Amino acid sequence: MSSYLIGYILPEKNDGHEDPMLREFTYGESGFRANILKNKVSKDDLLFFHRMIYGRRYVTAYYVVEDIRNVREIKQDPYYSHFHNPHLEKNQPGED
Repeated sequence: MSSYLIGYILPEKNDGHEDPMLREFTYGESGFRANILKNKVSKDDLLFFHRMIYGRRYVTAYYVVEDIRNVREIKQDPYYSHFHNPHLEKNQPGED
């Protein structure tokens, strides 16, 4: 099992959406960071999310990885139709 430290991005600093999506227990990336996640992260790995609060860094949430899927697969699976992750709402089906 491996662990990764990832910055939490507040909605007001990320076009109105939080990253990760804590209400949905989802996290998505694109481009270079997506390739790192797809090639290194495995089931049961830990993703720790951190942010600065009053000048100090805190881990504010963590996920235990259950599954890693690309957007094309998720869009074709009806189970995920109720999720509202911005990565799923983009119109480019080949996205990570």
